[in-house]
Amino acid sequence: MSTAVEPKPQSTDLRDPAGVARVDRIMREGISLVTASAKATANELATLTVEVKTADKSIAALRKLGNVPTILASKLSHLRDRLAEVTRNGDIQTRILSAKQSEHAVWLSQGTPSNAELLEKDSILDKALDAVRGTVGL
Repeated sequence: MSTAVEPKPQSTDLRDPAGVARVDRIMREGISLVTASAKATANELATLTVEVKTADKSIAALRKLGNVPTILASKLSHLRDRLAEVTRNGDIQTRILSAKQSEHAVWLSQGTPSNAELLEKDSILDKALDAVRGTVGL
């Protein structure tokens, strides 16, 4: 009977320029995802705002003619609830984005040398490797 041996996960040396670059890439991807989500929420908020204003005008016109059908009042209420929900979500996403950006800025300044300096070193090493590969024909 043989037992499967699972490989140990590779540890990332965060003080290694390549390790710092990996962490930076992960942090930037997280910021990008939250930014995209915040933009989508902002677009939805703009659309819902227009829809609520249009519905309010229509209902105001109907009120001048008489009673507003219950189903329309219910739909307008649902639309307002959705607008409030999207507004709250937008506020939350803005706070999350701000926190992630602050965390990234603090992380870049940490360490001696700083993570930003190690990222610059990794970039220089990558360019040098690319130049050597181009010369050698790899």
